[in-house]
Amino acid sequence: MSNYFLLQGKSDFLTVDLFPPLHLDPESEYVLGLDYFTSVNSLKNVTRKNNKFVYYVGLTEEDRTYLENRRKNFEQNIVKDNDKEIYSIQTLNDNDDQPKLETQFYNVDSSTNTLEGIQDAYQWEISYLRRQPHIKEHVLELEPGAYEYEGLMRLLWDTENSLLTKTAFNVEVQESGKFKFITDGSVAIDFKVSRIGELLGAEEKLYWKTETAKNVFNIWDINTLQIYCNLVEGAFINNQQTHLIYSFPLLDESGQLIVEKPNHILYFPINTNIISTISIVVTDQKQRRVDFGVEEISVAIHLKKQ
Repeated sequence: MSNYFLLQGKSDFLTVDLFPPLHLDPESEYVLGLDYFTSVNSLKNVTRKNNKFVYYVGLTEEDRTYLENRRKNFEQNIVKDNDKEIYSIQTLNDNDDQPKLETQFYNVDSSTNTLEGIQDAYQWEISYLRRQPHIKEHVLELEPGAYEYEGLMRLLWDTENSLLTKTAFNVEVQESGKFKFITDGSVAIDFKVSRIGELLGAEEKLYWKTETAKNVFNIWDINTLQIYCNLVEGAFINNQQTHLIYSFPLLDESGQLIVEKPNHILYFPINTNIISTISIVVTDQKQRRVDFGVEEISVAIHLKKQ
């Protein structure tokens, strides 16, 4: 017995219901493998999920000095309390007409030396900026697409209603593979809210001065496509068993046709004797579902008796 299924559609999730269901011989073993996968590489590194870019305009030298002094307080105020580390954070009390700093304490996990809720450490900075009448908050909705870093920066400068300029905010590639964020001191970039900062290697915090990113930049963070099928088992990602049926490196450039056809089909055992639904999911190497936009996906799979 041998069956061939072709699933097509404009989605990273393809499914088909079989009626009547396909009944397999319970006394036999069956396997399933990918014959081929085709689509056009229309993948985007800027999507509706990460295209918001938040920044503040109008910072003065007084603002920068204040923010710098307060951040030093964060970096220096880890103290020991018996076996626990306590991190004291001074935050703005927004309930008063006149903002004042109050001290809050957070536990530090001594085994990993990380803060619980460390992101709250930067909330006071945002609160401070929003309370200043001369500082304005701006939100850009970037056009989704596939961008190298030069194109991404032009997008920030040229998007309608953008107040950013090359002088106000720019990036410079370092030998370490990290970006240096260069500002003239008049703007603050909120990479806690702006998820696009992940592509630039930015830490989830406000950047208001020239400094090097914490992480290596990864402008194009999709390097592998993974195809899953609900009918198979036996493939592992690290130590986790999955429904993975095939994985391959994405070598085709944006706009090129992707044709992946293994020389020898790799078969996996079937996990059911009755096939009523076949589902295919396409993700990247981080198991994030990928969006091919208006391009059609074709996935062909082969079922046979072992």
